[in-house]
Amino acid sequence: MFVINPQSPVPVYRQIVDQVRDIVRAGGLKPGDQLPTLRDLAQRLGINPLTISKAYDILADEGLLVKEHGRGVFITEAASASAQKSGELEQRLELQNLLRRMLASGIPPSRLYRLFAEEMEKLQ
Repeated sequence: MFVINPQSPVPVYRQIVDQVRDIVRAGGLKPGDQLPTLRDLAQRLGINPLTISKAYDILADEGLLVKEHGRGVFITEAASASAQKSGELEQRLELQNLLRRMLASGIPPSRLYRLFAEEMEKLQ
């Protein structure tokens, strides 16, 4: 489920947080699904259980996970909506960057509107 890159400049706990978000956004984890225990995942990945705990705490604080003492860690009902919202924000930022590059290349805003409308028509 999780792949950790120890050479990455991104801390291991952040890699786990990002991967859980991505998997939820892609529909690979649904509300009610159980995540591996701290010990299990730490052992599989060869990392400290406290690292897993930190990642799970961040996800729980965001409302994506719920920790049930004695039962485990589960994806919440709110996770799908939250992940969807996060995905929309990322897409919006990507669109803004594209528009900035197009404007910087000299395409006037009126032409951008027409290009956008033409491409939307093709997609519908």
